[in-house]
Amino acid sequence: MRGKWSLAAGLVVLLAVLGGVTAVVRTNSERKKPVPVVVPATPPAPVDITLEAPVQARKVVNIPASTDGLITRFQADVGEDVFEGELLAQIKNAKVDNAAQNAESEATQAQAKAADLENALIGARLEASRSRSDETRVKSELERAQRLYIQQKALIDQGATPRLTFEKAEKDYNTYKADAENLERTAAAAEERVTSLTAELESARKLAESQAQKSDEAKADLGAGEVRSTVDGVVLARNAQLGAMVSHELADLFQIAVELNNLQVTVTPSAAVVTRIKPGQPATIEIADAPGAVAGTVREVQGGQVVIDFTSPGATVKPGKPAKVKLHLS
Repeated sequence: MRGKWSLAAGLVVLLAVLGGVTAVVRTNSERKKPVPVVVPATPPAPVDITLEAPVQARKVVNIPASTDGLITRFQADVGEDVFEGELLAQIKNAKVDNAAQNAESEATQAQAKAADLENALIGARLEASRSRSDETRVKSELERAQRLYIQQKALIDQGATPRLTFEKAEKDYNTYKADAENLERTAAAAEERVTSLTAELESARKLAESQAQKSDEAKADLGAGEVRSTVDGVVLARNAQLGAMVSHELADLFQIAVELNNLQVTVTPSAAVVTRIKPGQPATIEIADAPGAVAGTVREVQGGQVVIDFTSPGATVKPGKPAKVKLHLS
């Protein structure tokens, strides 16, 4: 029995020894396993790239359609220089045109009526003056005939004058008296007509002035069909065709580039390249028909596009000119 227990104890000791040896061997093996070496990525090599794009204006002003209507005339084409106040286009509004024509017609009629009344008043004044003059003359003759009639009447009562002489004096007196009365009525009527025509002419003149004012206002409305530039610059775009109907809500009938000394170019590099371009980075710009190169600066990088600002080297450099942009990618 003692022999069996001794054998078992020996086996346990042997297993323990074997376990320790295995652990030591495993530890030594792990210590000798090679450590992987991390090799740093090679940075991209410096490179110069050239991209092409048209010259752009940094600031653009929109000129809206001035009214609803039909475009009947263009005065400025794309690429042309324009100045503030210059007529760019003409828009015809049928409603405004009709109103202007009607107002002008009514003003003309009112002025014609006033002119006719002025002529009639002049004639009436002349007639009244002539009637009063004739009345004065006849009254003077009447006074003479009345004195002669009174004298002859006294004489006929005394039988001191021939009856024919008396009758003639009486007839002349009665004739002049009737003529004076008629001329007085005529002169009074002429003067009354003068008064009436004067009042009518005053009303006609007021109406003519009112119609003339309406006509001027209607003509001013016609002026609303004129599209004029509000700035000095270059026409970049014209967003309607001749003969097209437009609405006053069209905010950019014309697009005009201003401040043409400050320009830009917008380029679209590849995705791999755009990540290597940063704001503030210098650039070189070559512009068609412009001598030499122009220095520029990257203003922004956004949405895969790169905007480079530069100062115009001369008046010949305008928006739309082809340009080449050179960038050094370090």
